[in-house]
Amino acid sequence: MTSTITSTTNVPLPAGTTWDGEWYQGSRDCYSRRRTIEASGWMRDDVNVFIHVIQRANGEIAERVIVPPDLHPDYPLTSEQARQIGEALISVADEFDALNEAVAK
Repeated sequence: MTSTITSTTNVPLPAGTTWDGEWYQGSRDCYSRRRTIEASGWMRDDVNVFIHVIQRANGEIAERVIVPPDLHPDYPLTSEQARQIGEALISVADEFDALNEAVAK
């Protein structure tokens, strides 16, 4: 009996992703460009919005989701920060839709 071993070294990153994690049990995490809102005022940490993709070793996309910012009610936002986060979310949602439309074609 022979077994087939799939090499993951030549699997290209999914469209729209710029960096990836290590392969683990036949899949890896890949990420789009991050939209970062820098910390200021009450907001203690930078806020990042991005697309997270789980890719299988055969190149297939298992999942694509938008990762929203991690916010906490103890650290309120200014209206400017809220607008920046809103713009980042809209930008990522537009990219997400474009990637899904490209796959559907």
